[in-house]
Amino acid sequence: MSQISLDEFKQHARIDDYAGDSEDAKLQQCLDAAESYAFRYVHRTYDELVEEGGGTLPDDVKEAILSLASSFYEQRESDSNVQRRPVPFGFFTIMASYRKLSNTTTGSE
Repeated sequence: MSQISLDEFKQHARIDDYAGDSEDAKLQQCLDAAESYAFRYVHRTYDELVEEGGGTLPDDVKEAILSLASSFYEQRESDSNVQRRPVPFGFFTIMASYRKLSNTTTGSE
């Protein structure tokens, strides 16, 4: 379960309540996947990033996760009219400054 609220994600992605709660499961799945991807990319846990942020998830990390989750949601259909895009460039730019050079959270290097 994501550390970022579903309501915060909806606000970021500009998703109105016009669809009711019918999209909530998919939105949550995209948010969870983006968060998981982010933590694996930087080889850090949520707690490590919160510690680095002085007790809260750093705003730039949160923005990167929300941006990635939005991208996942917008491109959820391979048959859609939306042009497919790679992971948002800003994601890597932001997350690179938090990345460990080795994965010490799982014991592998």
